[in-house]
This record gives sequence, C-alpha cells and structure tokens, in this order.
Amino acid sequence: MGEVFCRRADGEVVRLDEGYQFCNGISVTADDHTLIVAETRTKSLWAFDILTPGVVAHKRLWAKLPGDHNGGPDGVDFDEAGNLLSTNIGASAIEVFAPDGSWLQSIETPFARPSNVHFGGPDGRWVYVTEHTNNALWKFHWVRRGQPQYCQR
Repeated sequence: MGEVFCRRADGEVVRLDEGYQFCNGISVTADDHTLIVAETRTKSLWAFDILTPGVVAHKRLWAKLPGDHNGGPDGVDFDEAGNLLSTNIGASAIEVFAPDGSWLQSIETPFARPSNVHFGGPDGRWVYVTEHTNNALWKFHWVRRGQPQYCQR
C-alpha cells in the first residue's frame, strides 16, 4: 500500500497518510493550505488541510477522474487561477478541475499514457507532458500561467 511523506525543513521525515492504491502525483495550492494527492488505481484526487509543516487533517475526496479504463491520475499541477491539471494515464487525456474539485474539461492527447504535467517556459504558460506511449516529452500552450512554485514565491 502506498504512503505519503513530508520532509520538513529541519530534515525530519513525517508520514502524512497511508493505504493508497498507488499514490502518485502530489501538489499544494498557492496559499499553502491544501495538499492534493493523486491515487492512480481508484481515479481519485484526495485533499488534506495543511495545518503546519508535516501535519495534515480533514482528508476528503476532492475529485474523481472520468473513464472506465485502467489507470487514473498521475502527475498534477495548478495554474494561476487554482485549476488543477491532472494527467489521466490510460485515457489519452489531461483532466482539468476547478479550485472546488469540479471537473471542467478533458484535453485529448495524441498518446494513450500521459504521465506527468508541469508548467514552465519563459511566460509560464507552457504545459510540459511526459508520456509512456512513445517515452517522449510534449508541450502545449495553456490559457493561464502555472501557479508559482514554492521556491518562486
């Protein structure tokens, strides 16, 4: 069973949660108040309130990815509006969720197994996608910049 850990600034490693069926992608909202954990086999995105570094509470199902295929969320990243982009491995898609976890849209990919997603590029609007069909890196331009990463704030 999968586990989620936090490495605090003092070097201590703390287990936050356990019992996942292949936990994978992980992201934190821009305000540092919510942790999102992707659980691939159940197609679930779980949310936790971040109380302090290494302490979370109020685990809840934040969203479910659509589809009846094998696979689910893998890599996840937020845009500057708080929308979460999640790869949907096995579905040839990137799913987009609103800040409240409601599903907004699917972005079809030209490959079946998108695995990770991350914003970057000079304007912060390029979305980089790794995939396991061709073992390649793809990119496309998004309507908004990615959320600033912790080290950029």
